[in-house]
Amino acid sequence: MTLEATFGTDDYARDPGGELRELREAGPVHRVELPGYPPLYLVPRHQEARELFTDARLRKTRPRLPSAEPDPGPGPEGIYVVGRQLLSTDDGEHQRLRRLLTGWWSRAAAARWPEIIERHTADLLDGLAAGPAETDLVAAFTRPLPLRILADVLGVPRTEVPALQEALHVVTGSAAPDCPQLRAAHADLAVTWFRLAKEHAGEDTLLGMLGLARQEREITLVELTSLLTMLLVAGAHSMSMFFPRAVLLLSGPPPVSDSGYSGGADLTAALTGDDPAAQEAVAEELFRLCAPFPLASHRYATEDLNLWGTPVPAGSLVLPAVAAANRDPRAYAEPERACPGRRQAEPRHLSFGHGVHYCLGATLARQQARIALARLYQRFPRLSVTGAATWRNYVVPEPTALPVRLT
Repeated sequence: MTLEATFGTDDYARDPGGELRELREAGPVHRVELPGYPPLYLVPRHQEARELFTDARLRKTRPRLPSAEPDPGPGPEGIYVVGRQLLSTDDGEHQRLRRLLTGWWSRAAAARWPEIIERHTADLLDGLAAGPAETDLVAAFTRPLPLRILADVLGVPRTEVPALQEALHVVTGSAAPDCPQLRAAHADLAVTWFRLAKEHAGEDTLLGMLGLARQEREITLVELTSLLTMLLVAGAHSMSMFFPRAVLLLSGPPPVSDSGYSGGADLTAALTGDDPAAQEAVAEELFRLCAPFPLASHRYATEDLNLWGTPVPAGSLVLPAVAAANRDPRAYAEPERACPGRRQAEPRHLSFGHGVHYCLGATLARQQARIALARLYQRFPRLSVTGAATWRNYVVPEPTALPVRLT
């Protein structure tokens, strides 16, 4: 099976890192042809992928190519999030926009998040407990939870959450960038963000700060709306993809190993125990093995490159394949197994990126993983997966349903 054919298979959807294993072992760089993308090169090994995050020859902004070059077609920067935001800017522009948000993702701000996460987790778990034992965990828990949390963190009124959830579902689908439904969803989001920012400008919330920044012309309207859409995708959609994968891993059979490790039972025992450090260590390994986005966000080659022996033409997309890199045996001992508390000699995983574009919301994501999974298994210690998960999107597969039994 070719690499292009691997995308879209059930095996890839369930375990992108596992399915890209042969690719990683075959070499450090691979060209892929995917509909709707410019020439694309995947880098699946840890050291090489890590270097890409800080390679100055790779940029988030698409370079201008000579007019003789053919139109490369729409790139990924025009699919999930359009406009000017952290994932589509470089250097001073990126630093300016990041500084605008940094105070709202500080250690002081993070101290308030556990209460928000606990409250929304408890509310949804109460709903699960009151319903049938057989249920879809995605619809009832893992999809609504991250957006509810993010709305509170941003200062978005709860009444706006259903419409944002619907728009988010459309913009993170696999439709072509010129699809009318996708264009309409982006337009609706822009109108919603403009209205909310205007209504709440000056309030002591991130939304209020951005609204005031727009009124005072510190940011443009495009920057306002695209920053908020980026936070919606990176803050809510990413976690709604992570949680079902984590539950699948925790529910799987014990790995074959000489280490004495017994698999999901040990992980859930640590998660539901009273040692915060052990809980954090489990969450970190789950992020390594269940990267929300199997491929890092786009980067363009600004010149003709030679990457580890592979020629890469200017204008090409170069993507770190983090799901594969996170399991590179060159970087990790027993890379396919969850080993909480890995030795310090092993590198940090790449699920949150590296360098200047390191995920601004990594602390919020870690808190959600630790708290929500701990409370889920404390409430339902015998939770079991009862059927196959279903998925959509063929390159960045998203769980759409996960049947479970709660007792």
